[in-house]
Amino acid sequence: MLNEFLRKFFIFIEPVLSNKGQGSTFYAINRNEIINLLIKLPPLSEQRKIVEILDQADELRRKRKEADEKAGKILQALFYKMFGDPTVNSMGWELIELGNPDVCEINPRLKRNGLDEDSIVSFIPMADIEEKYGRIIGTQTRPYSQVKKGFTYFENNDVLFAKITPCMQNGKAAIAYDLINGTGFGSTEFHVLRPKKKSTSAWLFSLVRLPYFRKLAEQNFTGSVGQQRVPSDFIKNFKVGCPPIDLQIQFEKIFNNTFSRIEKCESARIKNDKEIEVLVHHAFTGQLTSGYRERNKTKLEAELAEQLKAIEEANKTKSQNQKKTTVKKVSKKKG
Repeated sequence: MLNEFLRKFFIFIEPVLSNKGQGSTFYAINRNEIINLLIKLPPLSEQRKIVEILDQADELRRKRKEADEKAGKILQALFYKMFGDPTVNSMGWELIELGNPDVCEINPRLKRNGLDEDSIVSFIPMADIEEKYGRIIGTQTRPYSQVKKGFTYFENNDVLFAKITPCMQNGKAAIAYDLINGTGFGSTEFHVLRPKKKSTSAWLFSLVRLPYFRKLAEQNFTGSVGQQRVPSDFIKNFKVGCPPIDLQIQFEKIFNNTFSRIEKCESARIKNDKEIEVLVHHAFTGQLTSGYRERNKTKLEAELAEQLKAIEEANKTKSQNQKKTTVKKVSKKKG
């Protein structure tokens, strides 16, 4: 048996073995569990082919991880490039409080917007906002009558900001969009930031996702340990250099394009992970035979090409954004 084939088999079987571990101080797997393991053992030539295919899958995962890491830094880097460092207001923008009526409305009051009791609206619990990029990953709905009380109200283009620990520190925030009837309700642990004439959703979202903003928010927590929250006054009184709206709009266009690519790459990653899980399962259950490979050769090659293309798209995004930000220069101006 090839050593690499055996190593990959143990990676495959590890979840099963973990469930059989015993011990309170030292969690260990009984030796007999290993000895009694059954493995479908193809000829050495087949083992080499299987190892080669799984190595390709591992390399694809590695490239995907690199692309994900780059994508996660792109929007933050773009924010700093266009607006400077907000900790020192390096661009010299007008210092203004986020709660200024021209900048942002914090936790706006409920508006029915023509909704009746049976109207369907979007519903977004905290769990439906992922932390990595700040995407809304759920598609839940509720009748208006069920959520008009006891939940947080928001509309399209509002920014949702998690106020409770540890969601806030983990970066849970999102821009609400494509809401049913233009209206949504969600967790009471959201602060809602509604952009006004001096701000855009993309700028507000990117600002509250910055590590420096979240660090200051954490320092202003109120409440007991385990139930600490960012008070609305912290956001209302937070002073920041407010860039000209024309520059924010330019940023928003690039932001939307970049975010769309990130979502596309994330969808491709999820699909890729599922396909690799199936591939590994086939490898060690005797299904990844030469006949299987021949029958699925075209499909496998097409899927590999699709994944590599998605990764290349993610890698191109940063350089393209850098070029775009030099196309149109907006002068610094007050107000």
